[in-house]
Amino acid sequence: ILRNNVAYNIFSTAWQLFSGRRYIEGSSMLAGRLGEAVAAECLSIRDYPARLDSGFDIPCDCEGSPGISVDLLERGVFKGLMHNLSTAKALGAEPTGNAGRRPLLSGSIPTEIQVVPRNFCIEPGSSTLDEMLTRMGFGVLITESFDVFHSIDIASGAFSIPCTGVLVRDGKRHSATGPLVLSGDLGTLLKRIEEVGDDFYIGTMLALDNYGIGACSLRVEALSVSGT
Repeated sequence: ILRNNVAYNIFSTAWQLFSGRRYIEGSSMLAGRLGEAVAAECLSIRDYPARLDSGFDIPCDCEGSPGISVDLLERGVFKGLMHNLSTAKALGAEPTGNAGRRPLLSGSIPTEIQVVPRNFCIEPGSSTLDEMLTRMGFGVLITESFDVFHSIDIASGAFSIPCTGVLVRDGKRHSATGPLVLSGDLGTLLKRIEEVGDDFYIGTMLALDNYGIGACSLRVEALSVSGT
């Protein structure tokens, strides 16, 4: 199980899978797969122009396009992309209000107009974390993850993420783990999600604080976890 803060960290980078720019460039592992089932049926993801729980209300983007809600994943099906004017034109789509002047991580100087999310959110399920632990039975609850900016390759989907967690036995937290590495690829992760929790959390984008990322705990069938 990935705790909601761990899922939040992962999708603070993985939202780029749904960028119109990356789709056109072929630098998203989902390039060319619009309309296909690419994730588990229990997973839906939407990008909202406004949410009260995040504080981000973006009625239009920096190009003047009105903000609309975008269904990115609907019950596992890849339904849509986030667009600015140029990516929408290239794909014969409507702009979605996702144009932004994104600053460099190392400073505050605006760069070129890019595709950025507004409030990128996993839609919550109905199960509590304790219910998910009971259904998992034996496994690992990943409670913290680190360095996700450098640990995920959006083009291939491959990831290798330093993390820590708690060993779970008979559906109960048993003991803390030492340092771990969670590895695999986003395509497999998306397909192996068995349950989405009800513990929705939304925070600002790591380091930039200029849009919201919302996530819930995710129970995953299997992932590679190494360490002590």
